[in-house]
Amino acid sequence: MISRRLLAAAAILCAMLVPVHAQKTKAQLNTEIGANFPDQTAGQITPQNLRTVTQDIVNSIMPTAPVTANSVPCFDGTTGLLKGCGSGALTVQDLNTIRFASQYGQADWCANLVAAVNDIGNAPGTIVVDSAAGPNACSAGSTIQLGSNHRIEFVSGNVYVLNQTLQFGNNGTALVGVGGGNGGNAPINTGVVLKWIGGTGCTMIYMFNTSFSQFRNIGLDANNTLNCVGIMMDSNNNPITTRNILEQFEITGTHVGIVVGSADTSAVSGGSCSAMPSQSGCSENDFFAIRHFQIFGNCSDTAAEGIRINSLNAAQNSLIGYANMQCVNVGVRMINMNDNLTITGVNSGSAIGSDATLFRIESTVINGPDLISNESEAGSFSVVDHAVGGAQTWAYNQWNQPCTSDGGAIIASISNLSSAGNCTASGTVKVKSIGDNPENLWTTSGSGVVDYVPSSGQPLPGGKGGTGLTSYTTGDLIVASGATALSKLADAATGSVLCSGGAGVVPAYCKVTSSHVNAATGSGSFVFATSPTLTTPSIGAATYTSLQNTANLLATISAEKAGGDLFAYRFSSGTPRMTFGAGGGSGSPFFGSNIVWSGSGNVWNYDTTGSAWWLGNLPGFAEAFALCANSGTSGTAVGSDTTTRCGFFLGTNGMSILGNANGASQPTGTTSEFATVKASASGTAPGAGYCKIGTVAGTNAGTCKLVAYCGTSTTPTTIIDNVGGGC
Repeated sequence: MISRRLLAAAAILCAMLVPVHAQKTKAQLNTEIGANFPDQTAGQITPQNLRTVTQDIVNSIMPTAPVTANSVPCFDGTTGLLKGCGSGALTVQDLNTIRFASQYGQADWCANLVAAVNDIGNAPGTIVVDSAAGPNACSAGSTIQLGSNHRIEFVSGNVYVLNQTLQFGNNGTALVGVGGGNGGNAPINTGVVLKWIGGTGCTMIYMFNTSFSQFRNIGLDANNTLNCVGIMMDSNNNPITTRNILEQFEITGTHVGIVVGSADTSAVSGGSCSAMPSQSGCSENDFFAIRHFQIFGNCSDTAAEGIRINSLNAAQNSLIGYANMQCVNVGVRMINMNDNLTITGVNSGSAIGSDATLFRIESTVINGPDLISNESEAGSFSVVDHAVGGAQTWAYNQWNQPCTSDGGAIIASISNLSSAGNCTASGTVKVKSIGDNPENLWTTSGSGVVDYVPSSGQPLPGGKGGTGLTSYTTGDLIVASGATALSKLADAATGSVLCSGGAGVVPAYCKVTSSHVNAATGSGSFVFATSPTLTTPSIGAATYTSLQNTANLLATISAEKAGGDLFAYRFSSGTPRMTFGAGGGSGSPFFGSNIVWSGSGNVWNYDTTGSAWWLGNLPGFAEAFALCANSGTSGTAVGSDTTTRCGFFLGTNGMSILGNANGASQPTGTTSEFATVKASASGTAPGAGYCKIGTVAGTNAGTCKLVAYCGTSTTPTTIIDNVGGGC
């Protein structure tokens, strides 16, 4: 650049009034000096000589003719002398890499910007856009290409109208604004504002295959134009879009403020991206930073979104932070993305539309973002998380609306504060809640799991095995005050008792009154002035008549059945029946089944066909003792002679082993004799290990023979033959 001192000196010299003389060259001036200033030995130096040399120097420096006002002085390339070069001879575009858009003489700032970009070409450089470039019109007929390694700088706080997309170059493009705040384009307060005047479905700023580029200190106003996007970052992965910075900006009037990847609302699958990685929705778009911004959305667009991320490989190791969202239905919507995205310091207000949400993570996302120090101030939900997997950290957030996670994420929930007090984990979500406030911030549904780790000094919640209480007073009782909560029941005055308030109601201490006694006993008071006198009750003697039809009967009946006492258990609730009683053979004790008492005949009869077993006298043998059994049909008496069979007999005549003899066939003889009864099946074998002895007809007519059968043989062995008679 031209030295300020040189320009000042030239201006002073131009103001001086000097005679008109011809300019001389450097060689001519040197010759003149040598001639007019000789040594003292060669001549005299006179004032005239001094004036001549000085005037020639001045005339050689200054132009020889009058110059135009504001003309720029310059040196003649041939003579080296200074001359007037006019006002247009030296222009700012000649200043190396700096271009002023207003110097190109076009109709508006868009046309001047295009001319400046074309002029600077592929070289790195800066293009300055000021108010003189014509901010109130934009005549661009197509997308305005900003080129790579160019810095486009707006230097005044104006509103610049825009009708075409501004597209960044592949590398190193910067679009920045300077200047103070502008109060003429509310709600934006940024000094420089780009305001859309073009058609619907617009994209104001487009970063395609763009890396290491910046957008800052500019406001974008889409003018509430239908389906407009403020900033879009996308790529066909040749090259990738990466490491871009968007900061200190504001956006308003858009359908979506910022789109990272595809503008669609459906995700591209991993298989599809592998087959065709160049398609929208597959780009990397990673290592970006979007920070310190405001998005005001469009209050009349109930589906407006602040930021939409929809690319399989997008957002890895990226940051969205320190922002405010207004007039949007969803603050940040993640349809498809990679992992390691951090969202921090974002808050929302003035939410619009149904189910308004600060952060929405769709089920096509595998790894959701980390949410740190954010705050929801309006809407229906703070977070709706459908992510099917991955690990997330939610820490130090303030959720003033409910949050829900119903996919398969693993969430570390650390010191989050919620006035809503309800975040729900369902699906296969696993939450580790550490120091959240309230402690029971999370509830579960389905297969969701929540593990609580209380912060230092905090108790374990009641629903997780603790009490949720930090201190107690002596005498306190712990009672359930809800399905997952415990509370303290303070002690009461002396003599108070614990009274139920009914099912589902916490009990309370109370004093006992007569109403409590009546409720318990029906009447009267259980408090006695003196000790009561106990009297043994008289219940009388049970008789057969009063007890005969009583089920499960245990009784003593006197003066029944031949004068003997009867101890009887009768289980009469259906058949079979079992009876223990007296009456078998002259009142002998017996037991049997299907036996009932016949009141009219004072005998025990078979109710249906059955059996009885008894021991005692046989009929007609009052001094005998026998082990007998008999069977009978309905109505026949137990122990009758015709149906009785005895196996052992002991009487005054001796002892007998009876072979199926009935009561009328008992042997007779002298005392202490042993007798057998004629075998009824003498030809049968007793079986291995056994022998039997029986009486059969002797060889001689009218005699008896005593034989033995042993083992499995049916052939008898004669013990004695041809004895006695009547066999």
